[in-house]
Formats: sequence, C-alpha cells, structure tokens
Amino acid sequence: MNYIHEINGFYIWLQRNSLPACAQALWHLLMSYCNANMWADEFTVTNIEVSNELEISRQQLDRMRNLLIQKKLITYSKGNGSKSGVYHMNSFQQKAFVSNNVTQDVTQRVTQYETQTVTQDVTTPIKTINNKQDYISVISSQDNNNYNSYGNDSTGMTEYNNYRDMICENISYHWYAEHQRFDIETIDEIVSIMVDCICSETDYIKINKQRIPREVVKSQFLKINSEHIEFILDALRTKADIISNIKQYTITVIYNAAITMNLRQETGG
Repeated sequence: MNYIHEINGFYIWLQRNSLPACAQALWHLLMSYCNANMWADEFTVTNIEVSNELEISRQQLDRMRNLLIQKKLITYSKGNGSKSGVYHMNSFQQKAFVSNNVTQDVTQRVTQYETQTVTQDVTTPIKTINNKQDYISVISSQDNNNYNSYGNDSTGMTEYNNYRDMICENISYHWYAEHQRFDIETIDEIVSIMVDCICSETDYIKINKQRIPREVVKSQFLKINSEHIEFILDALRTKADIISNIKQYTITVIYNAAITMNLRQETGG
C-alpha cells in the first residue's frame, strides 16, 4: 500500500459516497494501524483501544465499523474470548476492491495524478534555519510558479484577498498579532502559502511528492484553525532546519494537520 495513495483515493471516493465524520475518523485510525503494522494484510487492535483513541462508546464503534464494512472499505472478523478482532483494509490500489461502491473512476483519477510527470521540482540546497528571518528568506526565495497563477487582474486579486481574510478569521490571526510571543511573520508566510494553493489555477498541488487535486487541498486548508496553526509552527520549529525545500514541507505539514486534527474534532474529541 501507499499511504498517500490510499488517502487520496478515500477523499475522491467521498466525493461520490456519504460517510459520517466518525466513520471517516475510524477509517483513518485503522489505516494508521495498518501502516504501523508494516501494511500487513491483516492486523488486530482491541475495541477498547479504538474507542479510547476516538473517544467514542463501544456502541458507536460497532455502528461506525459496520458502516465501513457495508461500504466495503474494510473487512472484520470478530475476536473470540480474549482475542482481538482482525481487520483488513480494502485498498484503493487493488482492482478487486473496485466494485459496487468504489468505482473504476476512483482508481483512475488517483493513478492519473500520482503517475503524471511533475513539470517543476524545486530542489533547494539545504540551508540551516536558525531563526524566523532565515525561514522567511528561504521560503520567499523558492519558486512560487506552481501556485501563484491566479493572475494580477482585479477579479483574481479580489478572490485572493477574500480567501486570505477567511483564513485569517479561521485561525484568529488578530489574536496572534496582539501576542508578541507568537511568530507572526511565520504565520503570515503560512497564510500566504495557503492562499496561493487555494487560488492556484493548477488542477493539482504537489504534497509529499504526490499530486493531490487542488479542490481536496482547498477543502482541507479551509478547515485550519488556531490549534492547527500551533501544531504547524511546532513542526516548523523542530524540522525546518533539515528540510531542503521548506515551502513544500510547509504545504505538507498544513495538509496533514488539517486531516489528522480535524477528524478528532469532528468526532467530539
């Protein structure tokens, strides 16, 4: 399995199929367990562990798991006695899974942008980032052509400014600006990157070397709030000094923050 491929396939599948947020969170959690088990064909996990992780009741777990089974996203064999149940993740990469609920279109669309040649691949030499000014200078110097294609016309700039205002509202930007202990200049760059991606005229945004539909990226970015921003800032502080392409890394961190943290919030965690 390929983690990014499975997530991409899942969100494309969601465009044509309905699934409660709690069931979506369960799918993501089970996929993470599968990954932790080196993509084993089958893996075990206790009901208590899953319920505690998602902060849901056992009854809710049973209902959400049954939904995933009905949608043919997973298979599950109930455990006996002290033995845990056995899970199997139905991969979006496997043709056998492309049946009633997961159409051939999902696999074709995922494969299309994952195998398509990337026209530009910026490989900036590694530069040690010791402070926010280093971060700003590095990220500003990297190629923006993949994202800044919204144009200079008034309509394009109006759209850009509207999305920027929306994101600033979502992340409580003015509160951060009033508190000097927060790195507002880095937050400015994060916001700019988000708006660049959202307003890009390209069909795909490159994230972790994968080409993800811009509309999927847009949907995730517009869910970013103040808690996500602090998660992103922490990731940049701890990893940015060893990353060769800081802009691509920032985009990936933003996208992953939206996926992982929003799922817990939507389940009431």
